[in-house]
Amino acid sequence: MRILCNIFKIIVVFCIIVPTNASKKIKSEACEPYFVSLKVSKANSHVGPGINYKNANTYQIRWTPLLVIAIYDTWRKIKDIDGSIGWLKQSQLSTKRYVMVKEQECILFEKPDENSKQIAILKKEVVMKLVKIIDNNWCYVMVMINSKPTYEGFVQRNKIFGVLDNENCTNK
Repeated sequence: MRILCNIFKIIVVFCIIVPTNASKKIKSEACEPYFVSLKVSKANSHVGPGINYKNANTYQIRWTPLLVIAIYDTWRKIKDIDGSIGWLKQSQLSTKRYVMVKEQECILFEKPDENSKQIAILKKEVVMKLVKIIDNNWCYVMVMINSKPTYEGFVQRNKIFGVLDNENCTNK
């Protein structure tokens, strides 16, 4: 009986000392939101910062722009074009800037002017490399096909996802 009591005490002490994953509180640091892009061609986001958490989304388009809204260790809490939220490993992300068409279509213009020549009509979720933010209305972009720049021109800023409202005219 005495041996059983001692074993029980050891088990109780062990349970108190060793925390379980379920009892851990995840404290992510809020951060100033910033855009990144998906470095890999396929990635699963998770509902929490770790591979043991359930999958939230699967991304299958390399260079998809994602908004980072929080940080926890080597994990980034991201928001995508549809507003879905999940956690991705920092190593799956790049600081290279890309944007994505968020409307059904978006016109690529030769100049930052709606009356200029139309170069292409881009469909929803087409990914483009962000070259420069021109002003509050326009961005200069490169449309990449098979990783090669195919078209370049200007798109209206309100038609794309991947640029913050308060970002100024900067080279990217």
